[in-house]
Amino acid sequence: MKKGDEVRVGLHDLIRVFDEHNVLYKGHTTPIIGFIGEDLNAAIFTHYLANREGSKNARVLPYPVNTGQKRVRGRELDRWIKSDKVLYQTEIKNWCSFMLPSYKLLVGATDQERGKLAKEKWEVELKKHYRGSEEFGMVSKVLLVMKIPKDLIKKYKVVKPLIIHWMPISNKKMRPFFSCSVEKLGMSTKLMRQVPKSFTKINYFSCSLYIRELIDEGKKNINLSLPNVGIRMEILKKLINLK
Repeated sequence: MKKGDEVRVGLHDLIRVFDEHNVLYKGHTTPIIGFIGEDLNAAIFTHYLANREGSKNARVLPYPVNTGQKRVRGRELDRWIKSDKVLYQTEIKNWCSFMLPSYKLLVGATDQERGKLAKEKWEVELKKHYRGSEEFGMVSKVLLVMKIPKDLIKKYKVVKPLIIHWMPISNKKMRPFFSCSVEKLGMSTKLMRQVPKSFTKINYFSCSLYIRELIDEGKKNINLSLPNVGIRMEILKKLINLK
């Protein structure tokens, strides 16, 4: 991680823009997500790995994530993320309070309010993206085998499927990082046959729940590595001269 790639991110403002469903941001969140969403969510997860899991080398890797076969639309994922000896093949969903179905969760929401919404979102996740489906979709495709880049094959023997959500989501106890048995997702037999035996569990991370934990601890800002955002900002400066 290069020092120059790091930017300071305001935690309260992240919640206000993406979770509070404030009309002030209506019509702007989707373009903002397109600009920084995937990079932001991936960086928040690496921050979690370093500060909660003690990972010394958590990092987003600049390799494409696909099956290595003839490209089929919708069969690519978003990021490879490494953490010690684990390599996560990662799908990122930036769904926030303005996405359907919409929600509203204020900065000062209680644990009960957070937990209620997080469990509701988990039930929707299971019903909409796993149960009864005969085809891999925008979320369940994370359980397909992705081709590990040649540079990483010898370094990482363990590959795990990971979904990163912005929105609050959790299955049992309200926690930002959790796993669920693949067998309990409710997928059809047809899909289960295509899931590699090594994928016994699917991993989930909620950026919103983690940011709220940090706020509860009294933190106001964190530094994140967002190199792509820096490049895009430089391009934007060339296109638009804001005075």
